[in-house]
Amino acid sequence: MLDGVFKYFKNKDYYALPAHVNQQMMKEVNEAYKSFFKASKKYYSNKADFTGKPKLPKYSKKGSMKTITFTNQIA
Repeated sequence: MLDGVFKYFKNKDYYALPAHVNQQMMKEVNEAYKSFFKASKKYYSNKADFTGKPKLPKYSKKGSMKTITFTNQIA
């Protein structure tokens, strides 16, 4: 999963949040990519079900808001 990439590069934003929040965030990113690949596969088999080609998930624009999940495991 992407979790290891952020740890390897010692990303300061990754370490600024509690571990449980980071794990939840990585789950959401992973789910977004899984959904993209599943939609892409379906798009090429039946384009009539879509209004356009599925696009890769992107970073949010600077200054925009994003929902983040805090679990009950944070002390």
